[in-house]
Amino acid sequence: QPAPYTQRDGRLRHWVQNRQPAIRSAILVQLAATPEQDIYSVEGKNAHAKRLTNAINQVLEENEGFGGIENVHFKGLLVQ
Repeated sequence: QPAPYTQRDGRLRHWVQNRQPAIRSAILVQLAATPEQDIYSVEGKNAHAKRLTNAINQVLEENEGFGGIENVHFKGLLVQ
């Protein structure tokens, strides 16, 4: 489960909460586009986190006019 990370103020956290359906959809699109073998290496995980960060920021920029998510950390990762 990815967890967006920011050091910015509470407005950004509020925007992330309000845009959960769109953010989850963007994350699912990125998950579907990621080849399974990319998840097994550190470089692949880092690249995947960067793609998720960009996808979340894109949703926020389109809806709120500002991104601001600095990174995505994984609470867990299950490959089926």
